[in-house]
Amino acid sequence: MSEENKNGFGETPEPTEKHVKNYLQLLGRSIQAFRKNQPLPSYRDLAGFANYKISPYFGKNISRKTLSRVEKGDHVISFGLVAAVIHEMDLWPEVINIIDEQKNIDAQYVALVIQELKQKEVLKKEHESQQKAEREEQLKKMRQELFKEVNNRVR
Repeated sequence: MSEENKNGFGETPEPTEKHVKNYLQLLGRSIQAFRKNQPLPSYRDLAGFANYKISPYFGKNISRKTLSRVEKGDHVISFGLVAAVIHEMDLWPEVINIIDEQKNIDAQYVALVIQELKQKEVLKKEHESQQKAEREEQLKKMRQELFKEVNNRVR
């Protein structure tokens, strides 16, 4: 990674690095491949795809330059523009499922942590109870020894 600029989007990550800029570029290339595989030739070029597929979401013309920035993984593109392309790709169900899956994994992790903490609390209470019983047993023995000693002195 470049040493001169370390502020997230200003960084220059290595191509193999798990970095947000690399993921944006990968998403951009996927969007470009989707566009280039459109069934109608007029939808395959930047201007046609922008005009016929994406512009209707905004009620205004989206330029081919703007769509080109999406395909390059430019981080300043609006989320709405990316969302419109994801919608055209019919990927929202998969995106939502992946996010929900992560929430489920997170929820499962939290449930496991809570279960583990409860188990530790139970073990702690059992240990404290056992210690209390041992102390009571020691006190009982000490009382018995004390009474024996007192009885022996009294006789």
